[in-house]
Amino acid sequence: MLERMSEFFEKRLNGYDEHMLTNIKSAREFYTFTAECLPKANGCRVLDLGCGTGLELEYYFSLNSTARVTGIDLSQGMLDALSAKFENKDITLVCDSYFAVPLGENVFDSAVSVESLHHFTQKEKIPLYEKLCKAIKNGGYFILTDYFALSDEEEQMHRDTLIALKNEQGITDSEFYHYDTPLTVAHEVEALMAAGFSSVDVLKNWGATYTLRASRNKVLNITNGDCFNDYFLSKFGGEAVPFCEAMMDGDTISDIYSGEFIELRSKALGVSAKEYKSKMHVQTAPLENYSELRLWFGKDTFCQTNLLTLLAYLKQIEYGGQVFLNYIDDENFEVLEENISVTLDSYKRIYEDILITKKHPTNLGVLDAEGIELYFDYLSDTGALAQLVRENSDKDDLNLVCLLLENSKAYGLSDIQAEMLIRKYRI
Repeated sequence: MLERMSEFFEKRLNGYDEHMLTNIKSAREFYTFTAECLPKANGCRVLDLGCGTGLELEYYFSLNSTARVTGIDLSQGMLDALSAKFENKDITLVCDSYFAVPLGENVFDSAVSVESLHHFTQKEKIPLYEKLCKAIKNGGYFILTDYFALSDEEEQMHRDTLIALKNEQGITDSEFYHYDTPLTVAHEVEALMAAGFSSVDVLKNWGATYTLRASRNKVLNITNGDCFNDYFLSKFGGEAVPFCEAMMDGDTISDIYSGEFIELRSKALGVSAKEYKSKMHVQTAPLENYSELRLWFGKDTFCQTNLLTLLAYLKQIEYGGQVFLNYIDDENFEVLEENISVTLDSYKRIYEDILITKKHPTNLGVLDAEGIELYFDYLSDTGALAQLVRENSDKDDLNLVCLLLENSKAYGLSDIQAEMLIRKYRI
């Protein structure tokens, strides 16, 4: 006989904790592990969906006694039992469905749910997860420990059985009834990602019980130029801005994006200061609002000098989030290397060594050695490209431009740069 969700748990309040800890395999382990995944900062705010009698909180408060917890549950009896356990803790309890309760925006450092969400469909969960994602602060996360169906067939079987039972009992209302209808892990991840979480990781499992971590990192992608940026947005979506420069040409100064820098660089590129400023997408983006930056650049010299300038700028403004570099083939946009973690400490000095004093650095960090070495070759009057122009000075401009472009893929030259080399080195 199906029972309404709240009535089911009210009837089973006596002995509930003992039942959960002794009759569910590995329960003590996964309650402890779940608590260990929650934030340890003093006074952090944590939301507990379906908190019940607070089994996970018993472990959590032993790790962080100053945490401020908001718990939501349908059963007033469960909440009363929880409140009696933690009389001296900062706890706010709400007796209602977490589907109905407003959660606010950017309120919680983390959220948690243990053995509560396996009663609902993916369609029902996505709006809840959307609300939850908005309620978690940028950089926060949701820890979900629950049991899951091990196949699509098992998931569908549970759902079909619930529908059959409702039909047998003549249940036609939209209330939630207690019956386990777990999703597969894959379908749970789909629901969380569809709701706006930036990533979902499987942290651990005990048979069919898994702990997932859904992160709310506000991510900004920075791409090398407009062309790849358009491609990125059409293929991947999300938020992305292009880094529009050609730092392998002309001079620069240490104070990136200062008035003097803008004046110097606009002259080097042959544009007005106003035009240059209209392309300063990275400088005008509110980078402090993003906890993660993902950079998408090629390995050729053109991309490498731009990447170096961007890294130096991030160090200059003391950007405090995570930075990851993804290397792409600048011609077909194939991803070559991804998720390279970047520490910004040394890049301002490397930028000054390479682009200002024109000195070979001893440390390149994540920069590509060949791409940087070819920068010095590009600048040299005896470099490979300069020699190529001299040796083919008898060719007309169009053919010589084509020849340079064919032989300079590792440099990433544009036709304008090729024309500049011809004017400079033609005999």
